[in-house]
Amino acid sequence: MDVVVNSAELIPGFLPSVCVKTGLPADTTRRMRFYYRPSWIYLLLFLGFGILLIAIIGAAVGTTVTVDMPVSNTAVRQHRKRMWILVTTLLVAPVLLFCLAVMAHSGLLVLIAVMGFLVGTIAVLMARSWVVGKLAKDGRLTLKKVSPAWARQRAELVHNYWASVQQHQQYAAQQPAAQQYGAPQYGAPQYPGLHQAIPQAGTSGNYFPG
Repeated sequence: MDVVVNSAELIPGFLPSVCVKTGLPADTTRRMRFYYRPSWIYLLLFLGFGILLIAIIGAAVGTTVTVDMPVSNTAVRQHRKRMWILVTTLLVAPVLLFCLAVMAHSGLLVLIAVMGFLVGTIAVLMARSWVVGKLAKDGRLTLKKVSPAWARQRAELVHNYWASVQQHQQYAAQQPAAQQYGAPQYGAPQYPGLHQAIPQAGTSGNYFPG
């Protein structure tokens, strides 16, 4: 399924304990990067700018979000198998065709082999990404084909955190009124489990950055 998330919330405290691809219990993590580049950056190609220079300018004016996504061993094996198939079919095959073209002295086959190798290289580089994501200028990140279990657990973590924050704010707002009307002798209202629900700095370290 496709989900839209706030990229600022993709931190360890808000990441589920299940695989982003399979929904199985996570065994490890994989670092994933998502990029936002202004659309006008690609117009520089028509102005004669080199690809390397465009990449440098894009990195300077764009945004990059790095996330350590939880993945399962099953997803790791599937990803490795998919990469081997792509490398074999899209890269090795054009190389063999090129060798055959050289032996046959066929310029057309050489051209086809070179083009096939370039296309295969681009396809392999695109397939290296574990999760396809589109980062917007405002920080919204659209993740494609993620596990429904991962999306549901992430939404619950975020919802529970902000509910705890709101509860804490309401409790803090009641204190001045209680002092004004002489209610402190009855004791401050207690919210069972509130201190456990709100992440505390210096304990787990999983709290939403200000």
